Amino acid sequence: MPLINLDSEINVERVRPDTGSFYKFVATDAECQLLAARFDFIEVGSLSAELRVRKAARGCWDVSGQLKGEIVQACGATGVPVSETIDFLLEERYVRTAGD
Repeated sequence: MPLINLDSEINVERVRPDTGSFYKFVATDAECQLLAARFDFIEVGSLSAELRVRKAARGCWDVSGQLKGEIVQACGATGVPVSETIDFLLEERYVRTAGD
């Protein structure tokens, strides 16, 4: 399973409809810091994902997988740091626009 990062680009034209392609993402410390700043978290302690990209139709790809991580954010009422474990099932469909 290839390891990707936040800047990785996947050549979807090479993804097969029958098997798809599998990828693993593990955020580096620098990527965790960038994500914390972007989303105004106190800290992103870890973030990882295992993804499958599958061609669903011409110009159409499905991405599925699991996203897991540890974050710390400020409580909206008190500002006290609140730790949170995130664990999301991902199911997205991406469709190429008509002009592409």
